[in-house]
This record gives sequence, C-alpha cells and structure tokens, in this order.
Amino acid sequence: MTNCRSYFPAVFLHGFFYALGGSSNEVYCLDSVECYEPQSNTWRPCAPLPTPVCGHAACVLDGGIYITGGSDGSCRCQSSMIRYRPDGPPLLLASMQEERAGHIMEVLEGRIYVAGGLRWRDGHGGYADQLACEVYSPDQDAWVTLCPLPQPHVIAASAVLNGELYVLGGYSHNTYRDTHLIHCYNPSHDRWVNLGTMPQAYADLKACILEVPSSYRQGEPSIPDASDSEVPPDASSLDVPYQNSGSSC
Repeated sequence: MTNCRSYFPAVFLHGFFYALGGSSNEVYCLDSVECYEPQSNTWRPCAPLPTPVCGHAACVLDGGIYITGGSDGSCRCQSSMIRYRPDGPPLLLASMQEERAGHIMEVLEGRIYVAGGLRWRDGHGGYADQLACEVYSPDQDAWVTLCPLPQPHVIAASAVLNGELYVLGGYSHNTYRDTHLIHCYNPSHDRWVNLGTMPQAYADLKACILEVPSSYRQGEPSIPDASDSEVPPDASSLDVPYQNSGSSC
C-alpha cells in the first residue's frame, strides 16, 4: 500500500481489494482509501471516506461496500453507517442503535449483522465492552436490536457458516484479557451458544471459510450447528438463557 495503516477493514469487490481508512503512525484516523488490482499488482488511491475513522468494520452486499462504526479523531465510538462508492460520493444510511468500534460485521441471508466491540463509557470517559448485537435490513434502511453477546469480543474474528454467525476470540476491554471463547448466533432462535474454546486466547485476528475437498475430510468430526444443540433443562449451562419462540433475547 502507499500508506501505512492499521485497524482498518479490507474488502473485495468486482475484482479489486479496498483498504478503507484506519490508523497510521502519523495520524490517529485516516480517511484515505486505496484499491489493489491483482492483475497489475498495483495500488491506487480512491475517493476518500467522508470522515477519518479507525477501528471500523466493512462488508460487501449487493455490489456495495458498507461501513459501520469506528472511532473518530477524538477517540469517540461512532454509530454511523455509510455505503461507500469508489467512483462517487458516499451514501449516509440509518445509524446503528449503539455506537461501537473494534466490532465484527458479517452478511447473512441478505442482511448485515454487527456485534461486540467497544463503546464509550457513559459519564466516565474511556472505553468499555460493547455487548449489543444488531441487524440491518437494506430494503427498510433500519436496524433491529438482537440478543446481546454473553461475553465480550473486541477485535475478534468472525465468519458465517451454515446460516449461523460465529465470533471467535478477541479480548475484554473491561478486564484487558484476551479470550479463547467461540460463540455462535442462530438467527432463527435469536440466541448465542457457547461452542467451546480455541487452543489459545487470541485478539486482533481474522477468520474465513475454506472449502476442503472431501478426500481430505475423511475421519474429521463435523461442526455442529447451534440450531441442532439440545437445550438442557438447566438453562444455566448455556451462556444465555434458553428462549422460547416468543422471547426476543
């Protein structure tokens, strides 16, 4: 890249990689955007973001780049959401119901999910863990609050598999400790399930889904779906209370 940057999201759209904003050694928050073309192995500048930001998240949906949250130049967490267009002005969309930075953001069944991260500590200053989870519907330009995370996940990894949202690792800002927990969100039941732990506690990591040929999968255990998990009589064995179909969280 032409600019050093950290705490930025990168997305792939129409054959190009886009590096969006972030932080550098010289500037806490950047508004610059760069585009990488694999065929020519070159980076080029693109239209900047409307405001400098770092610690934000981004995803691609229906041919557009969506960006949520992040921290501004005064270190305050944001609730904004924009649709970024490399060849035109950005489109400001409905803001999230909660401010957040260092959160996860994924597309699942045509909607955008955000969860975890940091929030501004009300009345005290500084950051605190953000547990809130929300989903955005593009056709309605509206956010809906979902069941919150049972444990903090700041700058965690995330992925979508078999219609469910996975959040792995990260850390808790309240305790300054990394986590090795893995949580899975099931949209049909609006609940989070603890799927266990990673071998070690990690923060500031990424995850992806890799299709492995069947010849390499012989003898490997399958990954259980959270929707298939039996709900025990004692709901305390889960990180979140068992919910019937009439409960929201």
